[in-house]
Amino acid sequence: MLSSSLVQALQDKGITVLLTIMGAHTETGWSQFTDQSTAQAFVDYLNTDVITPYGLDGIDIDDEFSNGSPNDTSLPMVTTLMKQTMPTKLITKALWADESVFQANWEGNTLGANLTYGWQMSYYGGDANSRLSFYTGYGMNKNQLCLGFSAENMFCEEWGTVGPQAALTISEGYAGGMMFDYQNQPSSINLMQAMVDAMDGAGSWNKDLNCQ
Repeated sequence: MLSSSLVQALQDKGITVLLTIMGAHTETGWSQFTDQSTAQAFVDYLNTDVITPYGLDGIDIDDEFSNGSPNDTSLPMVTTLMKQTMPTKLITKALWADESVFQANWEGNTLGANLTYGWQMSYYGGDANSRLSFYTGYGMNKNQLCLGFSAENMFCEEWGTVGPQAALTISEGYAGGMMFDYQNQPSSINLMQAMVDAMDGAGSWNKDLNCQ
C-alpha cells in the first residue's frame, strides 16, 4: 500500500520514487485526451491528489491497456500541461510502439521535449542503438534514455545477454537500464546485479537488507 511514509523512507535512501499510471481496459487512457480542459483536469488531479499527498518525485507513463481510439496529439498535450503545472517533477515514459506519438506535436510542443527519462520496453529486441536511437531524433538526448530488461521467466534464455547489453548501453552514451518484473526473485536480483555491475563497474551492486 502506497503511503507518504514509505515514499519518504525510500527517498531517505537516495531513491527517486515515481508512480506508474497505465490504462485499465476502459475507453480512457494517456492517448485518449482530445481537449485541453479534460487533460488539464486530469493533470490537476495528479498534482493535487497523487503527487502532493504522497510526496512523489514524479509520474511514469505506461500507455497500455486502453480500449479507446488513440489520438497522437494527446500525449504531447497532457505532458505539456504536466510540465507547466508541476515543473519540478519528473515525467517519464515506458517507450514502446510509440513512433507516431513522438512525431506529433501539440501547439508546437512534443512528447520528447517534455520527458525527463524514457525506458525502452521491447525487452531483448536488440541492442541499445537499435532500440533507442529513434528517440534521439525526436527531442530526447542519449542521457535521458534507458534500455529495458525483463526478469520474466519467458525471457530466461536471454538473461545471459543482460551484462553485455548493459555495458554496451553505457559505452554508447545512454543513461542506464530498467528491470521489469522485479518481484520475480531471486532471478530479478541476479539480473539487477548483472545490469548494475556492467553499467557502473564490478562490485557496484549492493542490495539493502531491508529492500524486498
